[in-house]
Amino acid sequence: MKILSLFSLAICFCFSSLLPLEHSYGAPNHYEVDAEAAFIGEDNAIPTQLMLPEQSELANRVQVFDVKKGQVVQTTENNDYFQKNVHQWLSGITGFAPEVSPDLKAKYIVRVPVKPAATLKVGTTKLNVIEVFLFYYEDKEPMLLIFDEAKKPYIFNIHNDVKPFIQYLSIPD
Repeated sequence: MKILSLFSLAICFCFSSLLPLEHSYGAPNHYEVDAEAAFIGEDNAIPTQLMLPEQSELANRVQVFDVKKGQVVQTTENNDYFQKNVHQWLSGITGFAPEVSPDLKAKYIVRVPVKPAATLKVGTTKLNVIEVFLFYYEDKEPMLLIFDEAKKPYIFNIHNDVKPFIQYLSIPD
């Protein structure tokens, strides 16, 4: 399985383009919480298959990476359902995750571009969120990985039930 360290990822990662797109959901795009910062270490990794250059035609599509299979198993159009869920996750963030990094024991890692970008304020840290990586575990709460504009990774626990979201994806076995 091809994997880059998060440190390398933070350096070479290219976010999806910020072209103005119309949207019909009414979710707010600013979230604020009060917490201390925690960062991801250099020794952790994320699949390179989820890393897309800005110009890629897949940059605005939702992608599902099956960790066990070591590959992207699904790519689908980004829509209001995905956006609504992402905004719910962001609005429910209460602080940084105590973990220094997500483990790759997740069943799936789901990349969701955020259109339009959302602002997330956690303590003194302000992030312009243009995409999130949902780490879905069968045996523990999900985590969100978000990169800032300098490609620095941040990790958050979310307490939302993401099973309906995963079921909506209809991920092939």
